[in-house]
Amino acid sequence: MFFTVAFDVLILAYILSRQVRIRAVPRQPRLQLSVILGIIGLIQFADYAGSHHITQTDYAWVFGTLIIGAGLLGAIRALTVKIWVMNNWVVRQGTPVTMVLWLVSIAAHFLSEVGASHSGAGNLEASSLLLYIGVTFGLQNYVVHRRALPLWDSLGPQAGRPITINFGQGPGNAGAFFTTFRNFGTDGPPPPYNDPNIIDVEEVTDDDDGPGQLH
Repeated sequence: MFFTVAFDVLILAYILSRQVRIRAVPRQPRLQLSVILGIIGLIQFADYAGSHHITQTDYAWVFGTLIIGAGLLGAIRALTVKIWVMNNWVVRQGTPVTMVLWLVSIAAHFLSEVGASHSGAGNLEASSLLLYIGVTFGLQNYVVHRRALPLWDSLGPQAGRPITINFGQGPGNAGAFFTTFRNFGTDGPPPPYNDPNIIDVEEVTDDDDGPGQLH
């Protein structure tokens, strides 16, 4: 259980650290991390429930906090995230209210221990923490994505596409080589590669390979 809790706390710290950074909002919802965390969290929870006596009341309290603390607070928390356009990108950054609501959300999860009837309720809450994080993180990201869509639409289809790779001929037609250039469209400035105000921007593409890191 110690290693499970330690792993969950590290994941939570990583997610919280990213909340305060300025990050690009993807055009398409990217919930892969949330799904992975949710699956791992569900396995952890099922493993604990399979080796301990869990009552229906205990389950009710845990899943009640998933609905209220993870779902409802996650959606509300997303409304406090600042979203704006910078250098032909839609970016986001958590506010102090966002961080406070994160703490409230995590506290709400562990408050279900008060209503649980079995003596190991604390461990039950710890074992379901990663599942809880996956749900609340996913809901927040989805709502933020929905809020950002009008801004992306206003920027046009070429916005947020920083790198394009083409085939070309070398000097004297010596052979084919790759050329890369930044495609920022005709209506906006280049994306924030070296913008000092952007401290954590991801390349956002429409394929399934996942975002790459911009430097």
